[in-house]
Amino acid sequence: MKASVLCVYNEGSQPNTSYIGAKGFSVVVEVDGERTMFGTGLRGRYLIHNMEHLRLDADSLSRVVISHGHADHTGGINALLDARNSPLTVYAPEDAWGGKGMFSKDGISLTANAVPKAERKDVTGWTRLSKHLFLTPPLEAGGLSETFMVLVGGNRPVLISGCCHCGPDAVLGNVKEKFGSYPRAIIGGLHLEKAHKETSYAVAETLRNAECQELNLNHCTGPKGALRLREKLSLEGVKEYNVGDKLEYELGLI
Repeated sequence: MKASVLCVYNEGSQPNTSYIGAKGFSVVVEVDGERTMFGTGLRGRYLIHNMEHLRLDADSLSRVVISHGHADHTGGINALLDARNSPLTVYAPEDAWGGKGMFSKDGISLTANAVPKAERKDVTGWTRLSKHLFLTPPLEAGGLSETFMVLVGGNRPVLISGCCHCGPDAVLGNVKEKFGSYPRAIIGGLHLEKAHKETSYAVAETLRNAECQELNLNHCTGPKGALRLREKLSLEGVKEYNVGDKLEYELGLI
């Protein structure tokens, strides 16, 4: 059994391609014969542009997951739903649906056209999306809840993170408690773009202690955050992950 994680939306994109790099986050996880989108980026037109150039049909998605309510993760939801012919289940923490976020007025806000195509599903605890794909319970930081995606079935899980506002300690501990081991890999954002150097170094130490040093990072990790992680971990262990990049994992039986 194989799983793939395709980057659809990020600040960076593969060079010499037609993909658009812009603020936001979206990946598509393909496993168990299904496609799950995680995040929708900030701008709907950029999301749809990248999907078209990646030959990713909106109607091929089985569901979409919104990790938390910030606009750079929710902004493309209406364009995604408009591009579909059938409804789509939208998984998200309850507080991701409108209201005030940590820094600005954020949250999922559906247009009148999109409402009939959205089947709301609040994430309240561990949620099994398919045989090998799970969502964590929402983890809180600063009044904001965030859920994470976990691929299981290999020798150790793979964690997919939108922003990791709660810090890696909390989510790594949740994954270990549920599956018996820390993740072997992390994909996505670690919220280090504006963090102090000492904070980035502490995150690196946390990842080292968890033996989680296969890192494909983007979005809010930021160039400075990634550089500081490389200082403490390795150049090979901390890689960029941009629009058009696809990671593949071999999964065993569970």
